[in-house]
Amino acid sequence: MKEINDISEQTEEIALDPNQICRTDKAVTLKMLKLFVANAKKCGKKMRSSIKDSNWKELRSIAHKNIPTYCLMGLNELADFLKYIENNALDKGKHKSIEERVKNLHSKNTEAIDAVRKYIGLIRTEDQLSNAGTYNYGI
Repeated sequence: MKEINDISEQTEEIALDPNQICRTDKAVTLKMLKLFVANAKKCGKKMRSSIKDSNWKELRSIAHKNIPTYCLMGLNELADFLKYIENNALDKGKHKSIEERVKNLHSKNTEAIDAVRKYIGLIRTEDQLSNAGTYNYGI
């Protein structure tokens, strides 16, 4: 596993591959994307709160619980960053650097949430357009 020194130095753009989530069912994909948005927002808030309260065990737990979700979404850069937090949260010598990293993570997390919201909007627009020519004449 590579170590990420500063997530703000990363140049990888948020690249979302919803087909990685569910290849066959658009409704399931939409539901999972919406759940991701809700959980990603909670993750960020809980991480910042844990740092404010100096609750490093909780921070470690939050990172650990969210790694699979970010991997599933194909957000490997953020998943690697969460792995770093998980592996180092209990090391008192790294607390200052983790505080900075969580601030940087917040920015990238916001980008990911925005990208997912945009994709949800595209799916809805696509569905509306594909249903626009369909009219039930009561036959």
